[in-house]
Parts: sequence; C-alpha cells; structure tokens
Amino acid sequence: MGTLTSSLIVRLINQVSRPAKQITGSLLGIQRVARDSRKLSFGDQLAGAMRRNNSALADARGGLVDAVAGFYTLRTAIASPVRAAMDFESAMADVKKVVNDFDTSTEAGRAAFSKFKTELMEMSKQIPISVSGLAEIAAAAGEAGFAGDELLTITEAAAKISVAFGSTAEVTGGALATMVKSYGLTIDQAVLLSDAMNHLSNKQKSSAPQLLEFFTRIASESQKMNMPYEQAVAFGSAMIAAGHQSDVAATSFRN
Repeated sequence: MGTLTSSLIVRLINQVSRPAKQITGSLLGIQRVARDSRKLSFGDQLAGAMRRNNSALADARGGLVDAVAGFYTLRTAIASPVRAAMDFESAMADVKKVVNDFDTSTEAGRAAFSKFKTELMEMSKQIPISVSGLAEIAAAAGEAGFAGDELLTITEAAAKISVAFGSTAEVTGGALATMVKSYGLTIDQAVLLSDAMNHLSNKQKSSAPQLLEFFTRIASESQKMNMPYEQAVAFGSAMIAAGHQSDVAATSFRN
C-alpha cells in the first residue's frame, strides 16, 4: 500500500510539474521578447510583424496556387481523353447516318461499323490528324455517296491532302468527294490534281486552299471547254499570284 501511495504521489508531482515547466518556459520566452522589443522602435516592431504576416500569407497563397494548378492539370489530363472520345463518337454517329453499310440494326452493319472505327483509329496513328477529324472526312465522303472500301480510301487520301494543304479535314474531304462524284474523276485522279495544286502553291503566291476553292468554282466550265483541270488550275494560280481572290479569278476564267 505504501509503495502504491508513493507511486501515485510521484505521478501527481509529474503531472503538476510538466505544465509548470511549460508555463515557466512561456514566461521566459515572453520576457526575452519584451527585452528584445525594448531595443526596437514601435515602427520597426510593426514593420517586422507585417513582414512576418506577408510571408505567411505568401506561403499560404503559394500552397493554394499549387493545389489549384495541380487540380487543373489532373482534371485536364482526365478530361482530354474523355473529350476526344466523345468527339470521335459524335463524328462516327454522323458517319453512321449517311452510310447504309453501317446500319447497326443488323449484325452485318454493326460488324462493318466496328471494323471501320478500328481502321480509322489505326489510320490516325499514321496521319497527323485526330481520329475525330478522320471521322469528319468520312462523314463528308459518306454523304457524297462513298461506301465500302472506297470510303476508307478517300478518307485516307483526303486526310493526307488536308495535311499538305493546311486546310480543315472536313473541307478537304468534301472537295475531294465533289471532284470524284460531280466531275467524274477517279480517286487517284483527284489525288493527282490535288498534288498539282500543292505543287503550284509551292511555286507561286497562291495557296492550295485558294486553288481548291477556285477549282470548285470553275470545274464545270473547264469540262465544257475540254480544258484539262491541271491547266485550268494553273490559270487560277497565276491570277491569284497576281493579287486576285479565288472568286475573282474564277469569274475571269469563265469570261
């Protein structure tokens, strides 16, 4: 019993001593601050306090900025692939609307549609155009009546021409489809004509998209005159290089 009582007394003394020591330390700290503060003017003390406050705020603000930046980076990293996938699915829905082969109410249609999607994904690894951009080209070509293997062929050709021309995939796809369906060119002939436009744009002050626009305006007249399309485009290139717009050059050609 005596041992237990002695042990209890020791614990009680320790419990009282620890807070006492902490209080004593705090009082000594206050005394040091008070002693040091007497060496400084009130203005110096205020300036020092403001510096410490500003430093603390800057640290907190920096932490917040870092946290927000980290969240934004994470959100962007997550959202970008999701947005790209949504864009692709939206573009493919447009393709499905205009290509009868992709009737997903039938097993054959679902299989053909799935195969075409896979082929576009593979194509996007070879050509620097997003897979949704390729789907936009395919939609324009499908609306013009292309299907089956031809649809994939003209999509690839239009994608390559779009990169060379620096024009949008949708515009190039529509123009190439028009060359084939409206003016009787084969896909290979349309590609060769596009290559001629690109060559002229490299040699003269006429851009390939301008020549493409010129061609779509004068193609029927060129047919009526039995003038090869390459010669007609060369005329347009000379007019545009001389400072005329595509529509003005087309009007001059027709007259």
